[in-house]
Amino acid sequence: MNYWLSFGEEVRGPYTLDQLRGFWSRGEVTALTPVCEDGADSWSQLGEMQDTLEPGRKDSTLFGILAVVGGYLGLHNWYIKRPFFAALQMAAGIFGFYLLATRPSNPDYDLALEAARENHFIGGVIFFGGAWLLALAESVLVKKDGDGREFRS
Repeated sequence: MNYWLSFGEEVRGPYTLDQLRGFWSRGEVTALTPVCEDGADSWSQLGEMQDTLEPGRKDSTLFGILAVVGGYLGLHNWYIKRPFFAALQMAAGIFGFYLLATRPSNPDYDLALEAARENHFIGGVIFFGGAWLLALAESVLVKKDGDGREFRS
């Protein structure tokens, strides 16, 4: 498929999709540049083709959902190709879950055991909750994937 571009009064083309991608990546055209597909009757703006011009961009909505649902496991960071941060969050989340699930017990009750159980709970909340809260913050603050490309909406 070929495309025509309009620059003021001058119409240029035809261009292939690969050529358009090159113009787009080098900043030679903008989202407001008029474009017409070969054989079409009407013009549109190049920005309407952004997903076609930048294939592989990550979806911001899915990133947010993954952060909320599985942020303590770093799922959102795995999705956007940030393995270092994903692994850190996963380790913190699993360790926190371990602390919450395995509180020490002893049939002979003593004060030291109660302190240990409380420390397990507090540690679990800090690691598990901290990993999840960081994921929520990232879902709002992170705007680019691990390759430096902005999310699509």
